[in-house]
Amino acid sequence: MTTTQIIPYSISSRFQRPPKFTAEERRAFFFITPAIRKVLPRKSAIHKVGFVLQLGYFSATRQFYSTEHVRNKDKGFIEKMLGIKTPVDLSSYTQSIQKQHRAKIRTLFNWHIATPEDRLALQDHAFNFANKRMPAEQQFFQLVSICWKRQFDIPNFKTLQNYINEGYLKFESRLIASFSTHFDDNQQQLVSNICQTADDAKILLNKKYDHSDSTRHFWKNISLLENYRAYHAAVLPTLSKLNLYDESFRFFAKWIKEATLRQILSMHKKGNASLRVLCFIREEYYQRNDYACYSFIKEIKSCITRGKRSQKIENEEQEEAFAEQAITVIDYAKTADAIIKLVYKVQKNPSVSFAEKHTQTLDHIDRYLEAINPEIMTTTDRLNNKLTGNTASINYYLSLEKDAEKVLRKYRSMLKVIEFDEKYSDNNIIQAIKHYNQSNGKYTEDLPLYFLKKSEKTQLFENNIKNMKLYNMLFMVEVCEALRSRRLCLKYSFNHLPEEHYGITRSEFEEDEDHILELANLEGFKDIGGILKKKREAVDAAFKNVNEGLINGENPHLKFTKKGYWHINTPKTDYDITKVIPGLLGDNGSVTLSKVIREVDEFIGFSELFKHSHIVGSKKKVPSELMYAVIVSLGCNISFRQMANACGSSITESKLQHANDWLFSKECIKNANNLIVEEINSLSLPNIFKLNPDTDHASSDGAKITVAVNSILANFSFKYYGKESGVVANSFINEKSAFFHANIQSSTDREALYMLDAYSGNSVVKSNNPSHSGDSHVYTDAIFGATDMFKISLAPRIANAGRQVLRGFSRSQVKKRNSHEIAPTGVINTKLIKRNWKEMLRTIASISLGRASASETFDRLARSEKQNELYRAFKEYGRINKTIFLLEYFDNIELRQRIEKMLSLVELGQKLFRAVFHGRQGKLYQSEPEDMERVILCTTLIRNIIICWNYIVLSDIIIDAPPNEQRFLIESISKGSVLSWAHINMFGEFDYSSRYKSSIKADINTIRKFKVPT
Repeated sequence: MTTTQIIPYSISSRFQRPPKFTAEERRAFFFITPAIRKVLPRKSAIHKVGFVLQLGYFSATRQFYSTEHVRNKDKGFIEKMLGIKTPVDLSSYTQSIQKQHRAKIRTLFNWHIATPEDRLALQDHAFNFANKRMPAEQQFFQLVSICWKRQFDIPNFKTLQNYINEGYLKFESRLIASFSTHFDDNQQQLVSNICQTADDAKILLNKKYDHSDSTRHFWKNISLLENYRAYHAAVLPTLSKLNLYDESFRFFAKWIKEATLRQILSMHKKGNASLRVLCFIREEYYQRNDYACYSFIKEIKSCITRGKRSQKIENEEQEEAFAEQAITVIDYAKTADAIIKLVYKVQKNPSVSFAEKHTQTLDHIDRYLEAINPEIMTTTDRLNNKLTGNTASINYYLSLEKDAEKVLRKYRSMLKVIEFDEKYSDNNIIQAIKHYNQSNGKYTEDLPLYFLKKSEKTQLFENNIKNMKLYNMLFMVEVCEALRSRRLCLKYSFNHLPEEHYGITRSEFEEDEDHILELANLEGFKDIGGILKKKREAVDAAFKNVNEGLINGENPHLKFTKKGYWHINTPKTDYDITKVIPGLLGDNGSVTLSKVIREVDEFIGFSELFKHSHIVGSKKKVPSELMYAVIVSLGCNISFRQMANACGSSITESKLQHANDWLFSKECIKNANNLIVEEINSLSLPNIFKLNPDTDHASSDGAKITVAVNSILANFSFKYYGKESGVVANSFINEKSAFFHANIQSSTDREALYMLDAYSGNSVVKSNNPSHSGDSHVYTDAIFGATDMFKISLAPRIANAGRQVLRGFSRSQVKKRNSHEIAPTGVINTKLIKRNWKEMLRTIASISLGRASASETFDRLARSEKQNELYRAFKEYGRINKTIFLLEYFDNIELRQRIEKMLSLVELGQKLFRAVFHGRQGKLYQSEPEDMERVILCTTLIRNIIICWNYIVLSDIIIDAPPNEQRFLIESISKGSVLSWAHINMFGEFDYSSRYKSSIKADINTIRKFKVPT
């Protein structure tokens, strides 16, 4: 088999050479224990050094390395440790002796040579990874992880790469054989019709979902969905027998999505389009089902919001009227009291005759009746209803009824087309949908009423008048809530399947719990009793520390308000982004963006990672100038036509579009970003910005972006987008100013849902216990719980932190706020946490092992909070961690200053985002969420390129400076920020050629080897 180089060279290079140890790591890995001393060679110095070298490297990586790659620092350290004065020559360390030593080392670690069964296990896993379309780099590290689990020697790089290539070939050959067996004549005719018949080929001409929110366009989408439903039913028997993962279906469908109609027809004539067309049908059917539901939920939520807003206005008006009504009733009561007293006085007067008493009494009553307001009883009834809470939300229902005609007209057909999963859905809602479809929303005697409140039934059927318009609208609200809470599930969908279809199944978790927890790095969380005991001790200690600080006057920044709340001040630090660095990097606009991109690529080679998504191992090289142009076009929000006009004849609009379609997948852009972030992390200079060398501190923030075209993800918000709609782009930045993650979300979603996505499966996050900061949008109680299980220290800046509820483990600890003591005001429900702990572990393990998305998982749980005890358990566990954090927050001034610094850093990063994303008034012109995300990732890529270039140039300046000036330069740089871009001309000429002289004097190896003087 011809080996295809599908794994980046940087990985193969690192894998085939011994690890680079720090001084501390060298002492730890080469430490000779009594057990090692027993098997250590006693005579030859060469054998002693060779044995300890192999032992240390094996201890770190479970690999053996060739002696020619041994690092001199390691060899010298061992010689000094063993008291060997003369350097040994390892060329005399023969293969036979090495083999004997390796056998002893395996015995020490309870390891073994790979058996045929072990090799077969690696091949089987490679086949499954190919089915999941797992990137080759990720496959490589997964196979290494399997070797660790089974405790056998990790094969060399070439062997692992062959397993990966063979897995792809084996998967594709089996797939072709299986497809040929099950693909029948009827399906062949269907594919031919789709590719050749005018009526059926319209699905290939309408591959993009129409994101317009107009009724006419939605009907068009539903009509296409109906066609896909019929096609999907026809091809389902074959697709179900292929045993493919969603990733494989998506991979084959993507070719049809990106290809032109002419390319598809050409492929069909060659007989190679059938599988791709079938996968495309499935992918589109699932995706369009989700889009239809998303559009429906979005519309109904808007109607509910309008109704509540209308009701709020009504309630405010009622409050004003309530005061007037109360005065009227009081006046009436006073008048009635005075009349009754007069009548009583007359009747008790013995000197007045009966006739006179009768006449005077009638006169008093007549005057009272003439003076009294005739609507007093109506006013009294209204007041009584207000006081007893019997007022109906009239305006809310009137608003819903007003929207009903448009909503019912638009979405009535949708409920007939979508296939709901009756097995996993609530039977009440399924029967209600069937009734609605059969009756077309008209009144029948068996009308489902289970979802209506008592007041709503009165509102609908008062005086025998049947308000079916409002009933149908309330039914649509119930369908919306059922979809959001998972009481209503779809058969064919990505986002609306039953909860059991996401993540690790319960049966799978119960069968292999210990192994799953080990893989997910959750073995320390198994004993919930022990965890809660430690948490209780931590909470009690935190309350004690903060109160002792208050009593002893050690916390002058903490003040109490009159109501018993606390307020905290944070002094400013000497961190100033305007200091020194911009001046060192050059004058304003002195460097073009195109030059910065080329120079960083020449140093790092990130452009090599942009590969054709469907042609593995292609030797055809895409010009780097074309890739730079696409990066700038997407990242700076410049249209391909404008970019082509600016670049000259060598780069055309069609070339840009072709490269965008086939080379710039999300995965490729992420890989390029990760490579640059890893390069930044590997340099010495960025370490001056780290407070603690052993941990990372990151922060995130969302930028509001207006969307200029119709998109299902965009929402209206007059506060942020005026009369237009928009989305939120989240940026995640570490202390070294590297942007290690970015994503797009709806403006109605909370940013906290997407925070865990930045850490789950992110290869560039190396710290074992990172801290993460943000504003109040970055956390919820449930996310506080989840981050603790991910071993992430969540440290947000919480608005009105003094009004937050602090919780303890005992009711005896709870005190009122005005006690002038920091004490719990709530109690943790430990029973709820214990009852759901295994499900919490299963959920976090699913996310950690890549079986589920963190944002989608917690979004689903949050939507069904009322019915979902698991989400309430996450919230309860999170409240423990939030309490511990809050107590530390107002007792630790350094923590507060670090948080403020990281928030300033990410806010500066968002300013850089605006500077880079300058084209077309900073508005997105993409409809599909995936296309939006590719644009944001390219903007992030440019930001990382700028940061990396700044570090390289600053390192070059320090290297070139006299030794006596280097320390001054480093100290000056440490008080500023490398998030500087004034020296870069974002708008200048787009010349991507290499004709310009490099700005950097030193070569990349010199810069990589450079160490900041301590």
